[in-house]
Amino acid sequence: VSLQDVDGEIGLVIAKPSETKPGKVRFSTPLKGHDEWAFKTDDAVNIGDQIQVINISENILVMKKH
Repeated sequence: VSLQDVDGEIGLVIAKPSETKPGKVRFSTPLKGHDEWAFKTDDAVNIGDQIQVINISENILVMKKH
C-alpha cells in the first residue's frame, strides 16, 4: 500500500490498540478493497473516534485523532 493512496483518509475506531497489538479502523469507502485496517497511534483513542491516516509502517496505518 502506498501512502499517497490512503493519506488523509478518515475512519472510525472499531478496536482500540494496545501495547502488544494494533487497533482496527473501519472506513466508509474501502481503501484498496478493504474497509477494515490495522492501525497504530500515539493519540488516546476510543471506539467510535474519528482518526486520520498520516503514514504507513509495515502495512499498519499510522493515524492521528481527527
